[in-house]
Amino acid sequence: DAGRWEAAEKHIQQALVALPGETDVSEELVPRLEKAGRQPQADELFAKVFGVYADGVQAYPDCALLHNNLAWTYAELGRDLDRALALATAAVKMEPDNPVYLDTYAEVYSRRGQADRAVAIARQALQAEPEGGAHREHLERQLERFTAKLRADAHPNAPTPRLR
Repeated sequence: DAGRWEAAEKHIQQALVALPGETDVSEELVPRLEKAGRQPQADELFAKVFGVYADGVQAYPDCALLHNNLAWTYAELGRDLDRALALATAAVKMEPDNPVYLDTYAEVYSRRGQADRAVAIARQALQAEPEGGAHREHLERQLERFTAKLRADAHPNAPTPRLR
């Protein structure tokens, strides 16, 4: 954010060496690079993280986790949402009661502008997460967000409520 690109590039490379498939690296830094007008660097970083998961999906086509994580990365960065949907669908088919995978599936639909589907799937995710479960609070916030989006889509001139 301070414009020290050489130092930032060094830290990005260190992160990729230490955690080559860590989606948080791309989710955090790709939008910052794009905002700073450094699209080639953003694309390169995305491609590196994407490549780790894409290779994993190819090598292990029955691994729901790899499909889910790649779908989440696509969705969070708003890239190739058709591919994200295919990956999220595959993950949910493999593990239909996994609330984390259902959350990704809902997120993809939300990013595609299909808030109604996102709300329905977010409700499924919340039902699949046990009371006191590690993801419950996140899933509740997601459902609130998708529901607010659905309301805004239905009433585009109405004020949007502030979410916590």
